[in-house]
Amino acid sequence: MASLCQDQKAGRWRILFVDPSGVRKTVRLGKATRKNAESFKEWLERLVEARKTNSSLASQTATWLANISSVMYGRLVAVGLAEPRESAVIPTLGEWFSDYSDRRTNWKPNTRRNALQASKAAEEYFGKRTRLDRITVSDAEDFFRDLQTTLSENTARRRCKRVRQFFNAAIKKRLLTENPFDTKAIPTTSVTND
Repeated sequence: MASLCQDQKAGRWRILFVDPSGVRKTVRLGKATRKNAESFKEWLERLVEARKTNSSLASQTATWLANISSVMYGRLVAVGLAEPRESAVIPTLGEWFSDYSDRRTNWKPNTRRNALQASKAAEEYFGKRTRLDRITVSDAEDFFRDLQTTLSENTARRRCKRVRQFFNAAIKKRLLTENPFDTKAIPTTSVTND
């Protein structure tokens, strides 16, 4: 059974518990509502119980553990209630564009050609060896402006739209948390020619 304590002056919560080897430990939650602190305590008790019985986590507990912040996860690792997360290896633009294109076996020939043109333009601008997570929104906007100097407005928009799709796929693979091309400064809809 874990105990929930609050520092009255600072309003910070902590959970005290006894680990499976009988050692008393503390997990600091920081500022939180009582409801959130109590919820975290209940999940922590499930982790302690699984460690004591040497059993696997229930699916709900495993899902909760997978979705908590890296800070709180690190605190659970520090007290022996979770294993360190494996850090994802972030691929370079060249690696990711190539890998994603190879996996898209359902693309029609023209779709593949257009996607490869967009990826080639991005690789030439940013460099093939640039990691995906190193590209910022500002970099993406600069890329769009650079395309506008050499291509028609619609072609520049379509190329950025395709590059954005590559980055969205990286988010789905949990390699990134945000897409630098997903900004209002880079329009992707076609415009009519006057």
